[in-house]
Amino acid sequence: MAYRPWDRDGAGGQTFAYPVMMAGSILTIIPMAIVLVVFQHFFVRGVAQSGVER
Repeated sequence: MAYRPWDRDGAGGQTFAYPVMMAGSILTIIPMAIVLVVFQHFFVRGVAQSGVER
């Protein structure tokens, strides 16, 4: 097996493919960020109407 510096050995000898894990996390975050941007106006309006004060 070729040495890949981005694979790190963990306890028990398992390896972690960090580029794959980062790609998965980005693909998970993108839809949530899009929903936040699209509905941000409604979130802000809801907080403003609820009367929450600091």
